[in-house]
Amino acid sequence: MHKGLLSSKLGLVLVVMLLGALAVSSCTPPPAAPAPAAPQPTSASQPAAPAAGGTLKIGLQAPMTGDNAQYGEVMRKGVALAIDEINAAGGVNGLKLELVVGDDKATPAEAVSVVQRMVTLDKVAAVIGGFNSSPTLAAMDATQKAKTIHFTMGASPKLTQAGDPYMFRAILTDAPMTADLVGYAVKDLGLKKIAVMKENTDYGVSLADLFKAQVEAQGGEVVTVESYNPGDKDFTAPLSKIKSLQPQALMVAGLYNEAGLIAQQAKRLGLQVQFLGSDGVSSPALVDVGGDAVEGFIFVSAFDPTYKDDKVQAFVKNYQAKYNEMPEAYSAISYDAAQVVADAIKRAGIKSADLTDADREALQKAMAASNYPGVTGPFKFDDKGDVTKGLFIQAVKNKELTTIRPPK
Repeated sequence: MHKGLLSSKLGLVLVVMLLGALAVSSCTPPPAAPAPAAPQPTSASQPAAPAAGGTLKIGLQAPMTGDNAQYGEVMRKGVALAIDEINAAGGVNGLKLELVVGDDKATPAEAVSVVQRMVTLDKVAAVIGGFNSSPTLAAMDATQKAKTIHFTMGASPKLTQAGDPYMFRAILTDAPMTADLVGYAVKDLGLKKIAVMKENTDYGVSLADLFKAQVEAQGGEVVTVESYNPGDKDFTAPLSKIKSLQPQALMVAGLYNEAGLIAQQAKRLGLQVQFLGSDGVSSPALVDVGGDAVEGFIFVSAFDPTYKDDKVQAFVKNYQAKYNEMPEAYSAISYDAAQVVADAIKRAGIKSADLTDADREALQKAMAASNYPGVTGPFKFDDKGDVTKGLFIQAVKNKELTTIRPPK
């Protein structure tokens, strides 16, 4: 065979063999990937515990706008100061606290919306407030269902009569407040013939009813009970009727806003009476609204910033340093409320911001067992969530709120 022809044939055979090998290789599937390792079960097949630390939110339900905004603002300042001090000292069980403010506008409908948002979206550990009884009554169902502490400044007895274990009160109910005020007015001052003007709210109605019952029980007489609505400006008609009955005193069962105007209009009408009020008028704003007409106005209060007590004076000093103003009753009450909640969180052993139902139940038990020495007095709750402590009786003297009888 010709040597060149043989060489060509051998080359052709090699090419065919190489192509065949490549074809076989391309048809062979790749090796299977190794199977993933089976997941290892957690200990006892339980979900992992929430991570410790973080920021725990505390809600404030208060009227930040509207006729009661003065109260909402001093409440905010009191709670904010307490939270600042707690965080500066290292927080609570490794947790920092954060204030969430909700404006309930002193209306029930807005309160429900504000509190519902706090417990569902913000997942607060507690709601401090509201200031007014009616909004708190409307919103308390939301906190109870969410197992969230609701620490109110509302005075209506209804708030703690519903059997809600998560509802606690930071002030006295109307009953002991009226008993103290009436005892001073009727027995100490000899005021036996008294007229009443009540705000047409849960707070005003309850306060007026209890006041009337106490006056009659202590030997006095209530000559008339007149009503007005929050926000009213003209009180000429009820004041004219009251003037015709010649009472010695006029009890305003409401807040400073209307109380100041009532005193002004009474003065213009020549109605000379001793004005009386409950804690709802306990604010320097009473003087701002009523001016000279409220001179001598007598009322009960939970707090006196001049009281000679080391804890009180430390609070006053820190409040003035932060806000450049003197604290008033609801500044101090709200400050105490935040401190009481923080103390309960500590004793409940809560260390995670991701609260479980068990955490919330433990917090409720810790709140119920509180024994905290506040700047407005001791915080120990009865089985309804109410506190028992003394009251100051104060009067406007030279445009200042002045204690005329310390707590008994």
